[in-house]
Amino acid sequence: MVNLLCSLARNPDGSLVRPTTYEINAAVSNQLALAALGLLVILLLVGIMDYRIRSRRSMLVLSAVGIFFMALHPAWTVSMSGGDCGELRQDCSWLVLGLMCTFLAVSLVLLLWPDRRRDDPERQDYDDTGRSEVP
Repeated sequence: MVNLLCSLARNPDGSLVRPTTYEINAAVSNQLALAALGLLVILLLVGIMDYRIRSRRSMLVLSAVGIFFMALHPAWTVSMSGGDCGELRQDCSWLVLGLMCTFLAVSLVLLLWPDRRRDDPERQDYDDTGRSEVP
């Protein structure tokens, strides 16, 4: 059964039991945000490395999408002022972390995927003279 309102546990004297559910969910959400930020840094490094090596922009697009999701991360966009004790914030943080893992996995696959245009031995090299060097 879904509890629509968060009822915090109280001690016999009426004080709140520490840590509260809000504090636990906020701490987990902040840890997930740091993990997603670490994945974003790795994603950016892989994207820059691939762009420098192969001049492909697809990795930079994945990095930009990762930056977009980090900008909308629930750790700083979802309020915990009431309601579900921060469960939405924690669940959405897991979602963003999963998306960041997926983006990183796709970027690593793209990094290791051979570039047929570059690795083709029959590819014509750039020649600005218009003449062929074949005797």
